[in-house]
Amino acid sequence: MFLCVLTPLLSSVFSAGQLPYMGGLCDQRGQAAVTAQDDHHGDRSSFLDAFQKVADMATGTRGATKEIGSALTRMCMRHRSIESKLKLFTTALSESLITPLELKMEEWKKVASQLDKDHAKEYKKARADIKKKSSDTIKLQKKVKKGKSLIPSTEH
Repeated sequence: MFLCVLTPLLSSVFSAGQLPYMGGLCDQRGQAAVTAQDDHHGDRSSFLDAFQKVADMATGTRGATKEIGSALTRMCMRHRSIESKLKLFTTALSESLITPLELKMEEWKKVASQLDKDHAKEYKKARADIKKKSSDTIKLQKKVKKGKSLIPSTEH
């Protein structure tokens, strides 16, 4: 069904010598698939420009192809609207969340490092205190045992 609708459009575009527009469409689509995420905005825009040229050529023809061209134009307009909203969203996300987090990251790393150092000091000190108190307790227990054995028993 889709092929039946698309065939007259393609035949009229190819027969009218408008092959460079189709080539631009395919080239932009291929480039958009290969490039990095940061470059996608420009590629999508270029792809939509090439797609709009094809839609304009189809709109300028006679018959059912004209209706297909106008439908493609509406689709391009919708995609441009979505693209602009996506751009606004990513800009807002970047400016309001990512950039402030990046700016505070160094400070947070320094604070975390200082907290780790302080914790290590306190841990060593607490461990030394526990060892000292444990050894003192053992010594006192030994003294108590010696003291009991030195005291003569009064039981007969």
